[in-house]
Amino acid sequence: MRLLPVLLACCLAQGLSAGEAAVTAAAGSKVDDFALLDHRGEFQQLTRHHDAAFIVLFSFGTGCPIVRQNIAEVQAIAGDYLAKNVRVACLASSSADDLKAVKDEAASLQVTLPVMMDDTQLVAEALGITRTAEAIVINPKDMKLVWRGPVDDRVGYGAQKPEATRRYLREALDAALAGTPVPTDAPAVKGCLLTFAQPRATHKPDYAKEVAPIIEANCRTCHQKGGVAPWAMDSHKQVAGRGDMIREVVRTKLMPPWDADPSYGKFSNECGITVAEARTIVHWIENGAAPSVSDPLALKKPKPIPEWPLGKPDLIISIPPQNIPATGKLPYRTVEVPVDIPKDVWVRAVQIKPDHPEWLHHAFAFVGDDDLEIPEDIAADPRVQRLLERFKGQPLPPELKARLDKGPRGLTSFFASYVPGLDPAPFPEGTGKLLKKGTTLSFQFHYTTNGTAGTDKPKFGLYFAKTKKDQPERELKVTSAFQLRLDIPPLERHSPASAERKLVKDSVLFAVSPHMHYRGKSMRFTAIFPDGKEEILLSVPRYDLDWQRTYLFAEPKTVPAGTRIRVDGAFDNSPSNPDNPDPNKRVRFGDQSWDEMFIGYLVYADAPTK
Repeated sequence: MRLLPVLLACCLAQGLSAGEAAVTAAAGSKVDDFALLDHRGEFQQLTRHHDAAFIVLFSFGTGCPIVRQNIAEVQAIAGDYLAKNVRVACLASSSADDLKAVKDEAASLQVTLPVMMDDTQLVAEALGITRTAEAIVINPKDMKLVWRGPVDDRVGYGAQKPEATRRYLREALDAALAGTPVPTDAPAVKGCLLTFAQPRATHKPDYAKEVAPIIEANCRTCHQKGGVAPWAMDSHKQVAGRGDMIREVVRTKLMPPWDADPSYGKFSNECGITVAEARTIVHWIENGAAPSVSDPLALKKPKPIPEWPLGKPDLIISIPPQNIPATGKLPYRTVEVPVDIPKDVWVRAVQIKPDHPEWLHHAFAFVGDDDLEIPEDIAADPRVQRLLERFKGQPLPPELKARLDKGPRGLTSFFASYVPGLDPAPFPEGTGKLLKKGTTLSFQFHYTTNGTAGTDKPKFGLYFAKTKKDQPERELKVTSAFQLRLDIPPLERHSPASAERKLVKDSVLFAVSPHMHYRGKSMRFTAIFPDGKEEILLSVPRYDLDWQRTYLFAEPKTVPAGTRIRVDGAFDNSPSNPDNPDPNKRVRFGDQSWDEMFIGYLVYADAPTK
């Protein structure tokens, strides 16, 4: 066949300054877990595919002619081996590629496989991938590398054949599925050499100058004595001694606990780390976690956590003590507490304060009329209709009538909330919440056990708008888009759900917050404006009940009347969901964490009048 000088030049050009930055992992090597977002914004984690027979990773890169020549065969393999429970994904690790470039290339090549964005290059480095167009076969049962090599022999640097005479990837999969030794005669991979932005072998971060400042800025708020984390990052010894665990939670995106897709929205309470910071921490650990002459974490003690970060509240409500056993799964607890105030007051800030934050998973406070806007939504639920049919011609029981009148607590609104790691803050400037004389607050607590029994004595602090300057111009409101008609089949990996809420007035959005339970998988908020244009406000590809974030917009968003907020998401009721209480159970809407909810909260106020 004719030589392909352009192909050769492109592949060589990408590798002129790269060097072999990673040590190639051989067949039989252990593969460490990792998690990445793919080019569609979906969360992918290796161990969540433990039920697959084998996993194939194909090294992808934009502008690489050999990738372009191979991708059709890779997709054909994905289809041909689907019934054999082989799953295929692409891995984009080139430092030259960004998300837009990968999206454009995937669309141009009609790629239907997930293309995982290895923006830190830590996954490619750990797997020993140095070129595009390499295929890797992994056994997820024992997390070992089974085989690596080229897809086939059809395309080379200088020539290509009409048809492949050796189909190396198919041969390896057939052997692995049959339980026979995989072939070992595949030649070296021909692909475009990857340039590593900071090769591990030469990138040896200094603990005091580079690592400690990242920990100080992003971790010690929780990881300090008296914080919500289980241990304190107060010295090199503590951090280095847990280095392997830190490496794992950074690579799997468990820590820091910030699950928003960085492609959408800017948030004032963001607590994630950058690509460069993640690489710095992991490389420091992988290179031995060496100390420095000084230890900034030991020398600089974190500021003591004040009892009330916003100062002493104007009113402190003591909530009845809650006895917590050492072990077991606890149902939600509801406590009613009257508020002793002589008149209606505007509230400018609130704080739910547990005595033992290590037990309190989350909490809500409601006032009596929080849910009065939704009887028509509740009445549309088929379960409610069945109940109404049952009591047709009879007076409804008082408890049922109250439930229908007001709906499940927190379905559309709440007065205050608490989640671990959420710093209390005043309500947005110019806003407040009205607390009426004679109000009874209803607190909902979700406690978890940790092996130690004891008693929590929670408090609720309220800060009043006492001066004329503090008086709010607008009421701060909470509403939601929610879905009651949940019917999640057993063992279902992806069960979609959606909901919508229309804002009838010009409004200012300050924050959004997803709420699901243990089978929650993902949630996305999209504003659909009256002119038909759309804007993704927030995407949470990996929902985590343990961190029920309220995402505060860095700049509040003014939206016109008639704007609809659509919330799309999904549940994972399969064994691959590590938080799933029971994958064999059909799940519907319910208050307890082993039931499910689908609520997208919106924190907003009416827009100022012009």
